[in-house]
Amino acid sequence: MTSRTVRTRSKLHTSVEYRPLNVLHTLSGLHVGGIGQLVRQNVAAMDPDQVKNYVCYFTPRHDLLESYRESRIEPICLDHRGKRHIPRTLWRLIRLIRRLKIDIIHANHGLDRGMAAVAGRLLGIPVVVTVHHIAPMQSVLQTYSRRRVFGISMLEKVAVKRFVVISQSAKDVQMSEYGLDESKIEVIYSGINAIKRFGMDRETARKDVRSAFGLDDAFPLLLNVGRLHPVKGQKHLVPMMRLVLEKWPKAHLLIFGEGQEREALTAAIEQAGLENHITLLGQRSDVPDLLKGADLFVFPGLNEALGISVIEAMATGLPVVATNVGGLRELISDGDTGLLVEPGDPDALAKAVLSVLDMEDKGQAMGLRAQRHAVENFDAATTASRLESLYYSVTDKSGWSPDSWSASGEASS
Repeated sequence: MTSRTVRTRSKLHTSVEYRPLNVLHTLSGLHVGGIGQLVRQNVAAMDPDQVKNYVCYFTPRHDLLESYRESRIEPICLDHRGKRHIPRTLWRLIRLIRRLKIDIIHANHGLDRGMAAVAGRLLGIPVVVTVHHIAPMQSVLQTYSRRRVFGISMLEKVAVKRFVVISQSAKDVQMSEYGLDESKIEVIYSGINAIKRFGMDRETARKDVRSAFGLDDAFPLLLNVGRLHPVKGQKHLVPMMRLVLEKWPKAHLLIFGEGQEREALTAAIEQAGLENHITLLGQRSDVPDLLKGADLFVFPGLNEALGISVIEAMATGLPVVATNVGGLRELISDGDTGLLVEPGDPDALAKAVLSVLDMEDKGQAMGLRAQRHAVENFDAATTASRLESLYYSVTDKSGWSPDSWSASGEASS
């Protein structure tokens, strides 16, 4: 005996039986980073009655494997080892799609996007691609060959049903720099589990975080979260701290994350003599606790599609100073839910930080407004629901989104 759900296509007043859409989410690897975490979060938040999700990753990098398993998701590795393995990896992807009876492929990284587009085209399956970056074409061409970039771009324009971008700024870049048709672009803001992860006691966290790092007397405690990459602008935090310390000699900055800039940042900190005032934390699993324990969040990014760590800081009620770039302009209303400064300007960062610290009540009020804004507009459940509706809109299995179905009962057979 098996159970089935009978739903009504309300507009036609007829009952039909259906199964959830099978969606395959692809990633280049399960390496530490915002994209892998967002995919895990989105998959976990979706309604299993609407979508049955599978996740596969190409290269054997397993950093996030346990966090996926904790969310009851078992990712599948295609064991891609390099260019010579492209035919083998593509064949494995096609076999996986057939075995799981996939209805939609949702690609996320540079490596998997091209092969997902090929597989979708060969099998006649809709492909959705989320563009997580806001990089202009010229910067992409500095990393990848012109032939590769334009080849994949042309393939995607033919094979991809819809491009998801995580901010209006990212949409503008995709249209102006990459020539995408506006009708194929959907803006879906990335959300977070704001209430569950960040709505907790901050006073206790402040004491615990300071105690954990031997910073009992530190005030203010500043925090930055992001991969250590030139585009994240962490190098500007070092001269910023020199200025902050002139007014607040017990100030301390915690920088969370790993990446290619670690050595350069370490050298800059040592050269400035700030080893006792700036700590590189590396990669950790306690970001919510760090956010709750800090007094102010600083994000000096030079280019940012949205800024998940900024949303998390806002959801904590933490005052935020960030740069006036990309999607950050859509997150923060300057002077209301945070402060925005021009990128690449340590003096402006320091001035904004000091203005918040000098007016404690102003900073607290700003943090509370930011918290309301983040919880109301950037919740993971909303993101997941919009993705579900998008999946139904691009598949031929139904002309209706999940919202157009209404339950009419449960039956067994």
